[in-house]
Amino acid sequence: MAEISDKLFKHLDREKERELMKSDFNAENIERALIRIAAIYSDYVFLYSKQQISFLTKRMNAKTRDKKLAQLKKLLNIAMDLGVSPEIYIKAQFEQQMGWLRKKGFTYVPFANLIADKAIERFKEYEARINSSYSSKEARRKEFYSTQTLDIEKSVADSMVKLYDRLVLIDSSVGELSKQIVVTELVVMAKAAQVSNIYVYCSPLSGVGMHDYLDKIFDEMSEKLNDFEKEMIGHTRSKVLESAKFSDEEIKKYI
Repeated sequence: MAEISDKLFKHLDREKERELMKSDFNAENIERALIRIAAIYSDYVFLYSKQQISFLTKRMNAKTRDKKLAQLKKLLNIAMDLGVSPEIYIKAQFEQQMGWLRKKGFTYVPFANLIADKAIERFKEYEARINSSYSSKEARRKEFYSTQTLDIEKSVADSMVKLYDRLVLIDSSVGELSKQIVVTELVVMAKAAQVSNIYVYCSPLSGVGMHDYLDKIFDEMSEKLNDFEKEMIGHTRSKVLESAKFSDEEIKKYI
């Protein structure tokens, strides 16, 4: 089985993340970005409380919707100023606040708390706690940048290893792999959730007309991911290919 080095990933610094977020969240797609942030918040509410809520819906009256869009934009601006993704910011707020909120009878963090005057202070306290809790820089980075709904590094790396190992087995039985055999196997694994949609997005076989199912996933992920996430996916794939012990160069070109 291919192995992944513990030192495989290097973080793109916050200034780079900040620049990419600013280019992604421009006037043309700002509302789509805010809708995504609302969905992320709802995901964290469910994670902690098992309650299904819809923070932002099309059925809301215009006044309520405009108020919530303004709140979401404030959160986005805070995250951009801090140089972190909105999801990392939301995760930090939940982890930092839920201990004392539960004692007060709350099952999740009210959205107002995410944009309150003390929110930035809480985020910095969370960051300091992570820094003091882990002895190695790599462990601190992985804890800080991992998220509940999107762990890019693990998702891409695990999928690449699974596909590589599967293709090694197929190659040993059929004698020689063809691109079409690999495409068929990737489709099967994607439908069975053995590889992630995030990996399918960066596969050299997706978005190039090889298979309608792969192209559909590619298009869907292109809409969902922001520029920073897309760059992280490409960065991660390159590092896996460079560092993982994939010995078969012929198979490696399909990964």
